[in-house]
Formats: sequence, structure tokens, C-alpha cells
Amino acid sequence: MKKKLIFVIIISFLLYSIVHASQSVQTILHIEIFDDDLINPFIIKAMPEKRVSKLGGNYSSKYILSFYRNDNNLLTGYESVITDNAIGESFVTPLNVNAWRYNVFIKGTSHLSKRKNNILFNNIDPVSLNFSEDEYYLKAGDLNTRTTIEDIPIGDDKVNSLDISVIINNLNIFDYRSDLNMDGIVNSLDLSILITNIDEIGETLQP
Repeated sequence: MKKKLIFVIIISFLLYSIVHASQSVQTILHIEIFDDDLINPFIIKAMPEKRVSKLGGNYSSKYILSFYRNDNNLLTGYESVITDNAIGESFVTPLNVNAWRYNVFIKGTSHLSKRKNNILFNNIDPVSLNFSEDEYYLKAGDLNTRTTIEDIPIGDDKVNSLDISVIINNLNIFDYRSDLNMDGIVNSLDLSILITNIDEIGETLQP
């Protein structure tokens, strides 16, 4: 009887050790794959709407990328981006975000946000984020300043009367944020773009 009891105890201990060791290995691998890896540089594309045509393009703009973890939706970090004029692209070398799966938002200094869901970032797989697929341009008109991230002023992701007030205060001068069509001056054309998008909201405010 004692021998059977000792045998059962030994078997139970061995099974516990195997399960515990397995869980430890999984934890170590989980950290190795995601937490400690840096992200490869990646490409983004975002085209602001209703820019006037210029030689060499007129799509450059300032953006903030926000990274929310896919598993718990916690904000992990930001990356600032300035896209090129030709086709609205930028090559991003991440500094503030580790490898993981993220829901990624892009928010322009004058434009409503867009999102890409469940994007895997690591140091193996290449990533290209096109926020202007099918010629979808980012909607303009969010001009009031709610906060500043990495020296880039960011609005409340809505187009409303607050933004109309901002653009009226900047009429007949050049203001980077209020010159929505980027023709060099803030005027009725920019006000018309804003009014077209009145009451629109960005995807950070959508379910």
C-alpha cells in the first residue's frame, strides 16, 4: 500500500513538473517572439483629400500613428510621420513600439482618423499600411487643437463649429493646418471643404 502511495506521489510530481516546465517554455517563447523584438521599418500611404494639383504632387502631410494592442486594446505608443508629396507615402522607422499585433490609427493634423486592424509587426514580416486604398482620401477639416503629440497638433477627430471658427480666424493668410487644399492661402475654397465634411467623425470615435 505504501509503495502504491509513493508511486502515485512520484507520478503526480513528475506530471506537475512537466506541465509547469511546458508553461514556462511557452512564456519564454512568447516574450522572445513579441516583447523583446524590435519592429522592422515599414511603409505607410495616406492621401489627403482635395489638394490642388502641383508639379511633383501635393500630398505631403503630418500624421500621428497610434498603436493599440490587439489583445487588450491598450495604447502602446505613437510614431510621428510626414508623408511625401508625390504619392503620400512615408518610410517609418519605429522608435516607440515593440513587436506585437496592433490596431493602428492614423490621425492627420487637419484630417480625420483612419484605422487598420490586427496588423502583425515584428522583425521578420514586411508591413505596408495603405490608408488610402481604392483612392479613398483622408477627410479634411479637423482644425481645433485637442492635444499635441511629438510637436504635431491633433484635433478632437470631429468636424464641427469649433473648426469653422479656426478657419475663419485664419482667412486670407497661410496657415498649414487651415490651408486644406494646400494652394498657399486660406480662403473660401478651404472653408467649402470643411463645410462639406461638417459633423463627420474619425474612426477613433467609431465602434
